[in-house]
Amino acid sequence: MQKKKKRSFFKKISIRYLKSSIYNILAKSKFIANKFYLYNKSISFHDVNGIEKAMIKSDNDLVFIAKELQDVIFQGNTGNTIYRNKSITNYNGYLTQNYIKPIFRSKIVEENTLSINLIGIRKGHKHFFHFFFDYIMPLLIYIKMSNIKENLSIFVRSDNSTVQLETFKALENNFSNIKFIRIKENQIVQCKKAFYLYHNHHALYYKNENQEIKEIFNDLRLILIKYYNIKNLPYAENYKLYISRSKTRLRRTLNEKKLIPLLKERGFKVVNLEDFNLKEQINFFNNAKIIIGAHGAGFTNLIFCNSLKTKATKIIEIFPKNLHKTIGNITDFRDISKIKDIKRYEFTTNNQLIWQCFFIDVKKIIKLIDAIDND
Repeated sequence: MQKKKKRSFFKKISIRYLKSSIYNILAKSKFIANKFYLYNKSISFHDVNGIEKAMIKSDNDLVFIAKELQDVIFQGNTGNTIYRNKSITNYNGYLTQNYIKPIFRSKIVEENTLSINLIGIRKGHKHFFHFFFDYIMPLLIYIKMSNIKENLSIFVRSDNSTVQLETFKALENNFSNIKFIRIKENQIVQCKKAFYLYHNHHALYYKNENQEIKEIFNDLRLILIKYYNIKNLPYAENYKLYISRSKTRLRRTLNEKKLIPLLKERGFKVVNLEDFNLKEQINFFNNAKIIIGAHGAGFTNLIFCNSLKTKATKIIEIFPKNLHKTIGNITDFRDISKIKDIKRYEFTTNNQLIWQCFFIDVKKIIKLIDAIDND
């Protein structure tokens, strides 16, 4: 209880909290709010006037929806979609502090083409996993379900990573009617007609009986494999991969030096994925027999595993002892593996130290690897 009080105290004196408090006060003035696009209230996408053009439901739950809207604004700094001076979200009420920022010296961009906002909030917009599963996948679902023929402008941030830029280029090559437009933080996009894409992240991938999701996984894989001209190796030449996190802060295997020689004896290739570009990572996963590694964004590449091989890819996802308690129930890669028909195994260590790092029982993990490899 005392720790919670301390955290609450430090939060209240933080610069970000103070700025947010000031912005909330200033947003009460209509003049200031409209001049600097400083809006602190939200409106649920359910309550926005519009036409629903694509939808996925499962067990009466809304999993995905694309809603056509008229006369909305995209904010370059927060990524908000503004409708009648309110940010469209999944709820009605006040926004969290990441979404409340003024725009000084704003520049207006008028867009008459059908538009989609994939700008996203600043924090985390470059994250490898969320880029594919919370940006690109919903976009592809919309394109496939709507069978859109007219030109489509997709607005994204200007400070993109190489992975993002190459993915945008691959999609533009595949769909002749779409164009990704990079905007700066001080830009405001006024759209005559736009689509708001909503998806329930966990339900979308958990409900793997939805054939649309499986098809779109395969579509994304094929688009990027074609773009990079990646070849399928004969199964006998496929990789055995161990994904090391030795260069990261989180979830490092502290006694990895004892494990790696035993893996190499068994024909494993040890990789730090951050040392490889997207083309190389896709090639690894597309041509992999077995993949082993601690839970992390690198497993996003499971999208690119080849489900059409004679034998399915096998993965071992390693979890520190208390990780499920630390960051909640982790099901993303389990669900993706089911969709991809990947044989997945979990290995949980008997310890968890600072930064979720751990010592692994080498004999135990090698025994599991040998059993899986010889299956």
